[in-house]
Amino acid sequence: MEKNIVEVKYYNVSVFISINPEKDEYLMPYLRRIVRDSESVTLKTILNWCKNHGLEAETKFNWRKDFPMTANVFNYFTYRHALRESYQS
Repeated sequence: MEKNIVEVKYYNVSVFISINPEKDEYLMPYLRRIVRDSESVTLKTILNWCKNHGLEAETKFNWRKDFPMTANVFNYFTYRHALRESYQS
């Protein structure tokens, strides 16, 4: 079974979503719309959406040199908090 990886960027975090092109491709426009149009989308929202639709998602935090150090640190703690909440629910 072939799988494609779709990358969704959320601030300092890349979310890699593994999809089956034959079965899951129709879900991607919905996710794009949620990320693009929602003012209150969070990393937890993205991860829960993937979980609720049976999609595997992996995350990677990227330290961004164009962000101030305090912003990177704050984003990292927010990222860890979102991961912890995502795995608990």
